[in-house]
Amino acid sequence: MTMADKYTNPYTDFGFKKLFGTEANMDLLIDFLCFRKGMSMEHIAKATGLAVGEVAIILKQQHK
Repeated sequence: MTMADKYTNPYTDFGFKKLFGTEANMDLLIDFLCFRKGMSMEHIAKATGLAVGEVAIILKQQHK
């Protein structure tokens, strides 16, 4: 088994979707969009399909 068989490259479309495109990793996606890209909660809600209130709850839980 090579190193390429063990890890997902987040710079590829497949890798990015694998990391951030699942319900279990929604908090990672929100964190990435909010803090890395500087997106507002309204933009994050639109990008993820969540309500603004849901985004706020997830952000609040992450930063306790």
